[in-house]
Amino acid sequence: MIYLTYNTYGDLSDLPKFIQGRVMRESSVCGSVEGNYSCQKTKIITTSISNKHIIVELIKWEGDDINYSMQTSPQFNIKLEDIPQIIVCSNETMELRGIGCYRPGLSCLRMAVGHYCAVCKRGNSWELFDDMKKHSTQMKSTTIVLCEYLVYTI
Repeated sequence: MIYLTYNTYGDLSDLPKFIQGRVMRESSVCGSVEGNYSCQKTKIITTSISNKHIIVELIKWEGDDINYSMQTSPQFNIKLEDIPQIIVCSNETMELRGIGCYRPGLSCLRMAVGHYCAVCKRGNSWELFDDMKKHSTQMKSTTIVLCEYLVYTI
């Protein structure tokens, strides 16, 4: 399983490109120096992904402040239909299967006590699973959800 954190200003259109960029093969000159010897051999870094799951944590970033705290970042609200449904990564086609949604407590901090529920895709329809309710609830693709995590699988 691969777990990624994706910082965004509110748009997920670059998410497939971001994920693909995280699993590229990089090569560079080693450059390690030991005494008078400088290594000039090629160093290859390969990041591989799970062939079964990708979990993406979404962080909504506002402004250019590098000291911005993830704890106080606002929740990411998005329509279900605006989330990339398919991601092709390392020749694997991954499909969006579910969304972890979080409702914060009174402090509104990300690590505060709150409540999670899941929005799951079944065929071409969406269902909300909330342990505070007896039954799942059908959702339209135009529904806006408080998105915390995305789960993609093969």
